[in-house]
Amino acid sequence: MNKMENSAITGKKGEYDIITKLMSEGFIVYTPVLDMDGVDCVVKNKHGRLIEIQIKTRTKGEGFNKDFIIKREFNPNKDFFICCYLIDTKDVWFIPSFVFSKLCRKENGFCTLTLDLQTEKELTGYRNERGFYTLNKEEK
Repeated sequence: MNKMENSAITGKKGEYDIITKLMSEGFIVYTPVLDMDGVDCVVKNKHGRLIEIQIKTRTKGEGFNKDFIIKREFNPNKDFFICCYLIDTKDVWFIPSFVFSKLCRKENGFCTLTLDLQTEKELTGYRNERGFYTLNKEEK
């Protein structure tokens, strides 16, 4: 299996892991037939709020790549989140798109968030249980 195939398999496993976690947390999860806008799922929280989520998966093994890359330009909004998932440690961040956009490097239409110690510290409020809590907030 080549590197691209392995990456695609890891990405799809990550999507299913996150969707399963979301359902076990009580969210209603919808998945699009096609990935046209980088939205991997849409969730409905306990308040009826619909939130689009793009799921980015990495492994934290040898040669760990800490970059979570959005390969398109996007308009941040309160109902679009980027999920950064480390599949082997099961750590997950649900990051509002406007926060992701503020912290990422923008080059050639790509938006890259490097998960270093400083960034992890800034994203503490969106990690694991706190991330699920953020998704369950009622927006006005």
